[in-house]
Amino acid sequence: DDGSGSRAAGAQGGDEGPADGFDPGAPPPFGLADIRAAIPKHCWVKDPWRSMGYVVRDVVVVLALAAAAARLDSWLAWPVYWAAQGTMFWALFVLGHDCGHGSFSNNAKLNSVVGHILHSSILVPYNGW
Repeated sequence: DDGSGSRAAGAQGGDEGPADGFDPGAPPPFGLADIRAAIPKHCWVKDPWRSMGYVVRDVVVVLALAAAAARLDSWLAWPVYWAAQGTMFWALFVLGHDCGHGSFSNNAKLNSVVGHILHSSILVPYNGW
């Protein structure tokens, strides 16, 4: 022991590395093209109607959670509400973020309008994302 508190690399001693041969610093054995090829083709199709359906669904859930919390108005219900509503606000963020990347639809104006509305509703700047 050199007194520095460090040990040699490798669990068995020596410098041969981990027993399973995995090197976290090495590049993966696949490329970006391999990942894209593994994703089914239908996942690359942008459907604005489906995307808007997700927006409507998530907004309805947000409003329903707010109505339920106001109706119950219980100290036992509020922590559950905070966690559930936080999750749904994250869902709105993700949809707005997708608009910014252009993966919501092929229509740039629709992406911009929906993204601004969604991010404004959760007080997050749209253009920054």
